Amino acid sequence: VLAAVAGLLVGLGGLTRYSFGWLLLPTLVFLALFTGSRRGVLCLVALAAFAAVMTPWIVRNWNLSGTPFGTATYDLLQGTPLFPGNRLERSLAPTLQLPLSVLWGKLFANTLSLLKDLLAGLGGGWITAFFLVGLLVGFRNPAIRRMRCFLLLCLGLLILVQALGRTHLSDDSPEINADNLLVLLLPLVVVYGISLFYTLLDQINFTPLVLRPAAFGAFGLLTCLPMLFTLSTRTSPVVYPPYHPLLIQQTASWMKEDELIMSDIPWAMAWYGDRQCVWLTLNATADPNNPNAGENFSTINDSQKPIRGLYLTQKTTDSRFVSDWIRAGEGSWGNFITDAILKREVPVNFPLRQMPTGYMPEQLFLSDWKRWQ
Repeated sequence: VLAAVAGLLVGLGGLTRYSFGWLLLPTLVFLALFTGSRRGVLCLVALAAFAAVMTPWIVRNWNLSGTPFGTATYDLLQGTPLFPGNRLERSLAPTLQLPLSVLWGKLFANTLSLLKDLLAGLGGGWITAFFLVGLLVGFRNPAIRRMRCFLLLCLGLLILVQALGRTHLSDDSPEINADNLLVLLLPLVVVYGISLFYTLLDQINFTPLVLRPAAFGAFGLLTCLPMLFTLSTRTSPVVYPPYHPLLIQQTASWMKEDELIMSDIPWAMAWYGDRQCVWLTLNATADPNNPNAGENFSTINDSQKPIRGLYLTQKTTDSRFVSDWIRAGEGSWGNFITDAILKREVPVNFPLRQMPTGYMPEQLFLSDWKRWQ
């Protein structure tokens, strides 16, 4: 029963975050090492429970997209010299080939970065430091020793998985992002960190005895100080720039429910505005030097579904001038924004030409007709 529950829990974790499914490997290794003669049966039970949870969703993904994990299937390609930043997710017809040398380069570079910031990746703070030292302490309880073995297996595996699966999310939000898998181990890290603290505290002869609970309280306070300071500091819930919920809702209200919008923050338009939105293509218009490239606005507008609105925020207008604008070519969004904001005009053949007041120069909204009147 416990083996089935272990496989079930890993499967449920995999449904919330696909990378969590890799923890099935240390789970099976743990069962094989510490369950005696029944190890084969228990491993099969855990594997069957995991498959029972994950298989229906994988089949659903395959039927819809032809991939087992949707866009997450291509995380290995992201963050490589071939697809820097969010280039892959914004590509309409990418060449999905990855030389092995590029993959090794991504693994080594990201692993080195993870090892340098291991304390922050595990949650940071005093307890994480106690945990790392506590790995060298011998425990008499066999259950604690076995759990420590499982924790180390998970830690080593997740470092490799996180290094290979690193995407642009780590650059957009370095502290909190979906790429951080090490934080999943924080509950066990806390347990072992506190256990070392108690072990060290037992070596001190407190006189008077009242100092012992005082030491417990001081340790707890130091551990919780970052959270207490965060909760006591009043900050605005609006993360502007680039997210302005009221402005996004106003923009979305001009569009019909079945109409398509293009934006550099499509997730925010879908969340706050409840409208269909596609991510910004790699280019705004066709490059005169390569007119058949197809990675531009017209590819979606002419061949898939008409785009009735274009909403750009500071994620685009505040981009790096040389790296993101000049080097992208004549058909880049950089040139498009320069003409739209500075010259108050858009390319002649661009289908969206109506521009309301109140957005520029920070943001830009274009539509096919004056919907705001």
